[in-house]
Amino acid sequence: MKPALITLALLSASVPVAATESLQQKPASGRVVVSYHSEPTPARAIQFIKTGATYKGAAFNSSSDSSKFNFDVVSSGNVTSLQDEEALAALVANDPQVAFAEPDYPMQILGTSTPPALSGTPNDGYYSQQWYLYEKFGINAPDMWSQMDQTGTVDVAVVDSGVLTGHPDLVGVYGGGIDVISSPEKSRDGNGRDNDPSDPGTWETAGQCGTTEYGEPVPPVNIDSSWHGTHVATTIAAETNNNQGMVGVIHNQARITAIRAIGPCGGFSSEIAAAILLAVGFPLDGFPAPTGVSKVINLSLGGYSPECPELFRLVIAEANARGAIIVAAAGNNGDRSEFITPGNCPGVITVAATNRAGEKAYYSSFGSNVDIAAPGGETKTLALPVDLSNSAADQSTALTILPYTNDPIQLTNTPENGILAAFDDGTQGPQSYSYAYLQGTSMATPMVSGVIAALSLLIPDLTYAQARDILQSSAQSFPQGGLLSCVPELCGAGILDAGAAYRRAKEIAAGL
Repeated sequence: MKPALITLALLSASVPVAATESLQQKPASGRVVVSYHSEPTPARAIQFIKTGATYKGAAFNSSSDSSKFNFDVVSSGNVTSLQDEEALAALVANDPQVAFAEPDYPMQILGTSTPPALSGTPNDGYYSQQWYLYEKFGINAPDMWSQMDQTGTVDVAVVDSGVLTGHPDLVGVYGGGIDVISSPEKSRDGNGRDNDPSDPGTWETAGQCGTTEYGEPVPPVNIDSSWHGTHVATTIAAETNNNQGMVGVIHNQARITAIRAIGPCGGFSSEIAAAILLAVGFPLDGFPAPTGVSKVINLSLGGYSPECPELFRLVIAEANARGAIIVAAAGNNGDRSEFITPGNCPGVITVAATNRAGEKAYYSSFGSNVDIAAPGGETKTLALPVDLSNSAADQSTALTILPYTNDPIQLTNTPENGILAAFDDGTQGPQSYSYAYLQGTSMATPMVSGVIAALSLLIPDLTYAQARDILQSSAQSFPQGGLLSCVPELCGAGILDAGAAYRRAKEIAAGL
């Protein structure tokens, strides 16, 4: 029998005022994830009975393995900052029946800048605008394609905002999916969790998502729908040679499983965790049955957390144990990636973004946890207002100074330097299928996922560690000489080289 949970509203008054300004600025999620000890001891039970607490309901559970994945999500009351929410979770964790408690960390997609979609009738001619596949500092995809025999298929899960299932470059590779968003209002499809991962649009009105610590509206202005999941999914596996649209990293050999976990105002770590488990075929009570078992899980999303949440640690370890390889975005804050989760978690391949010149994209996060870089594009190009080269003796100094310069940073529109993929013209709901350039570590991440999917066709039991080693040992070196030139200590081993990675995987498959 699951124990009860101390009512959080009674505890909120005792939460200390946050001392760290940078954490205090992070808004609370309004939710706390609680995990219980699977086997209460007599000592815990006696102590628990003294609390006189009440049970508040389950977030997601697995009756098939109740000792591993039983969690609750409960309200954190009037707590407004993430720092105070972490303190509140620490108080809950003092309950003798609680294994751990932590904020249900807010998650956001990590693609930015949505310019108008491309006009004209889609056709395979858009390949000429997909510079990230074939240019010098692209991923060398044609070399990989020339080595592939076009046999076999692999399942790739895209945990994101859902997809436009009827888009002409997705319809042939879409393999079904799940919507894990629990709130009907947030889901915008009239119900909660179901078998329909269609993206109804993620548009937001000014102030819809609350306020900052300083009372500023979130978002500050109206935001159009991102069609983010569709852009990501088609970057991985757009249907190719269909006389329309674009080319995917892996040609017609991937089955996309769409798991919708991001809606207006983002999502939560608990629902991302549920999506990961479902992607590897782990059944959860109260959720639709998994549609299959994915070999690769793409997470072009993230949220602030000073360390990997325990919930993510558990589910990522389970996914790895079941043979899945998880690829996550490093972040778009132009600062340290060690504070962006799930990219800061063990067991994931974390991806930074480069621009068309092979340098770090100005927005890309960077840090010791980054494994590899790939093109994320720059639909806006950075024009530095000051010359930082004299004060930046090495690249790490330059990369660190940039986000903190007090001078205004100027951006010039360069949509052609972004990442082209499938989109929709609708600013709110779907209107007409199209294509658009976006930028972000969200766009770099699916390139890595697509290449790993191709490698798994050569090595079906490919592991996370093997995939990471292959990508890192075959990566193209970063070009040097520019202010934003990357170094492996901060941007990963190098730029993804699909052809070299596939060649190395062929050697491993042959026992070489």
